[in-house]
Amino acid sequence: MKFVELSLVCGSGRTRSARLRELEAAGLLKPVPKMTGRRAYTFYEITPLGEEILLACEKLIQLAKSPRGVESR
Repeated sequence: MKFVELSLVCGSGRTRSARLRELEAAGLLKPVPKMTGRRAYTFYEITPLGEEILLACEKLIQLAKSPRGVESR
């Protein structure tokens, strides 16, 4: 996704920039410069490590939603 497209998730450009830098520093995503027509854009792609983390988080969310994932007290 391009930086501008990510505004749908995070409207603040300052916050978006900070989070992207943090995710890049953690190795979870990488900036990829691409030419579109005559303009250069920076796209952000998830790395293999980021993909693994995302899948693990999705599994945790599903586990938390399942009846057996909630312990009765």
